[in-house]
Amino acid sequence: MSCTSSTTVRQLAPEEVLDVLEGPVELISEPPERVRVRATADGQVGWITVRRGVTSPWSPRYKCVAVVAMHDALAPEGATTLRRLELGEQVELLEGPRLETGFGVLRIKARAAKDGLVGWVTVAGNQGKPFLEVVPPE
Repeated sequence: MSCTSSTTVRQLAPEEVLDVLEGPVELISEPPERVRVRATADGQVGWITVRRGVTSPWSPRYKCVAVVAMHDALAPEGATTLRRLELGEQVELLEGPRLETGFGVLRIKARAAKDGLVGWVTVAGNQGKPFLEVVPPE
């Protein structure tokens, strides 16, 4: 017997009287898996329930899905462009993500797999266009 596969017949009215036709039936389910986590965006710590399809293991690797610059500083304004990441290129997260307040974007400090260059890269533009995507853990 599963409550998740049943459909609603109708809503009960307050104080409605019912006849028991069967049961009670003891339902056995797995206890929820809880883990203590830290949000990378703001450092907040708390507990979450791990659910298949909703949460996934963390990965420090990102893949470039749109050409984006790698800078020598968190704030791109006034920073030196070290080089541009190419489509499909992978980087390893070293620090962040951090909110860059001037442009309102999340940036990470990363090491390029291609040449080991370290710099700051924008995860997604302030209009939501993604530049990097997380590579799932193997």
